[in-house]
Amino acid sequence: MKLILKRIDDFDMDYLKSNISPERVRRALMFRDEKDQKRHMLGEVALRIALKEFGHRGSFNLSREQLGKPKVDVKGFHFNISHSGKYVVLAYSDTEIGVDIEMLRERRISFYRDKFHPVEIEYVDSSANKLKAFYEIWTLKESYLKAIGMGLNCELNQFYIIPTKSGEYTTSLTGLEVYQKFGPDYVISVSKLIE
Repeated sequence: MKLILKRIDDFDMDYLKSNISPERVRRALMFRDEKDQKRHMLGEVALRIALKEFGHRGSFNLSREQLGKPKVDVKGFHFNISHSGKYVVLAYSDTEIGVDIEMLRERRISFYRDKFHPVEIEYVDSSANKLKAFYEIWTLKESYLKAIGMGLNCELNQFYIIPTKSGEYTTSLTGLEVYQKFGPDYVISVSKLIE
């Protein structure tokens, strides 16, 4: 499992446009906000970097699965992309993978009580930093759902994934490897399915 984390501020539009497909440029320019355009284009730049690291030097076809998960026609290469604020992150692996990044920003988080499993509610409620704990759980859940290709199309409170004090994770799921990375203003969670 590998991560590629990029900041949109580190790339200018000319560079992005010249390093992605014309179709991606066309789609990106449909967004009104330049930051949204850059996030969209930077996703393909990160994908091209990942494919090179993976050893793939040829062309590829980018498509989507039934529920929207992106995929390429490169044998043994699985990836997922997420973006939030000024960041774009891509995770890739030899098995199904999902990634989520969220900027740590103040927001009303009371809605989690309807979305989280009771074990996760207890984790957030007992945390000294409830906002950070919320984002830890939210990104873990979303990364898992992206790994299985579901997005947010299921009942979030039917399973749990929580960090433990030892740095491990406790979950009601099987066949899952989880990783988290914290920056000064973001949290990234990656879920990789184990065959």
